[in-house]
Amino acid sequence: EDLPNVIKVFCESSEFKSRVRALPKATRFSSSDSVLHFVHIHKTAGMSIHEWLNTVFQDKLFPSYYIEDLVRLRDKLTKYQVFSGHFFGTLDLFLGAPSKKATLLRDPLDRALSHYYHILRDPTAPLHKHFQNLSFKDVICSDSLCPAIGQNYQMGCLLLLNYSATEMFWPNSVPAQGLRSIEDSAREAIDILNNIEVVGVCEKLDTFLTTFPMHGISPVQNFCQEQTLDIIGFP
Repeated sequence: EDLPNVIKVFCESSEFKSRVRALPKATRFSSSDSVLHFVHIHKTAGMSIHEWLNTVFQDKLFPSYYIEDLVRLRDKLTKYQVFSGHFFGTLDLFLGAPSKKATLLRDPLDRALSHYYHILRDPTAPLHKHFQNLSFKDVICSDSLCPAIGQNYQMGCLLLLNYSATEMFWPNSVPAQGLRSIEDSAREAIDILNNIEVVGVCEKLDTFLTTFPMHGISPVQNFCQEQTLDIIGFP
């Protein structure tokens, strides 16, 4: 339930630090068989894409969205060709080599609104109780609550793909803790985005989906856009 603390504990562990040191030397996966990592940023149609990936890849898709399950199933990761979830930079450390990445972005205001309503209606959301009786404007104008759904949220998620042995970023703390300026964060996020194989926007899901075969990361023969779009729903 407290994912930032889970990530923090893991990143302070000796296992994390050893994997960071080993990553540049890793050669487990060749370019022809490297795994696909769909980087799921909250409220960017990620669950719909996950369902599509499940239809396409079936038992080759890792059966969880969360970092803690990478730890739990770390001895079985080589069975899977596709990972879809909130793994961010930890996945490559567990795989021992860089993955091919894909992600979706969304209009920041639309994404923040969707996130706000998700937290309101989901009693299991960590901030559910805090958001009760608060309008969207109240949340956005709150210094303590705004980072949870706004304040360069997607930029923070992109920064999470770039780990070093001494730095760890979480969307709620970029750049709230003064780790870097907005300008520096934005430049790094753009660099990260430029190195992601497939990038799409929610408003053009059809373009995003048809880009996969162009990068050689779909096993589907005779890829059919119309059939695929039938199972995609927008959040």
